[in-house]
Parts: sequence; C-alpha cells; structure tokens
Amino acid sequence: MREWLTNLRSRGLNELGVLIRPHPQNAQIWDTVDLSEFGNVTIYPRKGANPIMSDAKADFFDSIAHSSRVVGINTSAQIESAVIGKPVLTVEHPLFAETQRGTLHYHLLVKHGLLLTASDFPEHIVSGHLEFTKRIFHGMDTSFLHLSIEQKAHVATLFAGGKHDDIAQAKRAGTRA
Repeated sequence: MREWLTNLRSRGLNELGVLIRPHPQNAQIWDTVDLSEFGNVTIYPRKGANPIMSDAKADFFDSIAHSSRVVGINTSAQIESAVIGKPVLTVEHPLFAETQRGTLHYHLLVKHGLLLTASDFPEHIVSGHLEFTKRIFHGMDTSFLHLSIEQKAHVATLFAGGKHDDIAQAKRAGTRA
C-alpha cells in the first residue's frame, strides 16, 4: 500500500482522497498502520467488516458509490463496483499473480473491459487516470453505464456463478435505462 500511495502522491495527486477498506479476513494487519504521511488517506473500518449485515452493507455500498474509482488487488468489491458502473483498476503485481489470474471473476472482469489492468504502478496511475477520464467523463464509454437495472442484475448473475454467457449478450438483451 505504501508503494502505491508513494507512486500516487509522486505524480501530483496529493489532494486525491484514498479510502482503504480492509478485507475482513485481513483486517488485523491494519490495526496499527499509520499512513498520515500520505495526507488524505483513511482506513475504514479499521477492524474490517463483512458486508452481510445491514449497517455493514450500507457502509460498503456508500464506500463504492461515493468513489470516483475503485482500486483493488482481487476482491468481490471489484465486481460490485463494475455492476454499478464505477471504474475499477488494478496493478498485476507478481506478488499477487495467483490471487488475480487464478480466479474466474478476475478473468471475466478483464475479458469484458470492466477492470483496467496495469503491469506497474506508474502505468496504473497514469494510464488508469487518463483512460477512465477519457471513457467515463467525456462520454466515450458505452460498455456498461447505459445498462438497465435488469441488465446489470443479469451481469451480476454471471459473476455470481450463473450461466457464463458473453456480457455483450446481456447488453443486447434490454434497452437503455
């Protein structure tokens, strides 16, 4: 995380707020972490939270919904973020190769353009920022944001273990929202 934050801040993105949501199974490693040297960075919830209870679900959803982008190694939050149309980014770091490339949902996110990958931190920050700014904020992205609620639910079903049809088929199934 320190390496990512150092790269982020060294590229002039000093005012960019960063919310770190510890995975519930790894939350203990964040108990004593101090990232105040990086400025606007928050670790929440400090003890982690499994978003299955209503309060934890609401916090989890709000964390995604109020973000401009979502960055993760490999987490179901990438799926939820893509489903609601948030740009999702990752760095394919050798340290995490097995946990990234070794899962079906990671491959599906990449295959269908819902996850922007980079091979290193500088590429991740620069190309991720430029690509998503171009696609999302200049109206060039037609891949997912225009889907109806029903179509997004169908895509979510695909990732949840439903029939693994091409997401393009889901996009063709309905009309614009």
